[in-house]
Amino acid sequence: MLPEKVRAYLLGTLAGAHALFSVLVRDMTDSEADRRPNPDRFTIREALAHLGVKKGDVLFLTEAPDGYRITPYDPEFERQMKLAEEIMHDRREVFRALAK
Repeated sequence: MLPEKVRAYLLGTLAGAHALFSVLVRDMTDSEADRRPNPDRFTIREALAHLGVKKGDVLFLTEAPDGYRITPYDPEFERQMKLAEEIMHDRREVFRALAK
């Protein structure tokens, strides 16, 4: 585990990473997208296809137990949806009355 100061610095620095990834992917040339950094590695184009993203999509860098993860799914939106589901479950009688 990283020391708290180092972890806080890295997370603060990475907070704007989705904007950086967006710029990198948007401004990438075809030759850059098809370059294979290592014979055993994916090209950037292959990695983006695997993620199911296309030009103009936003990628999110999230912290994971095994390091960091790049994903097209917004973790903040997921958190908000879980909260909404909890509220709808807790207040289901109110919603049933409103639906009449």
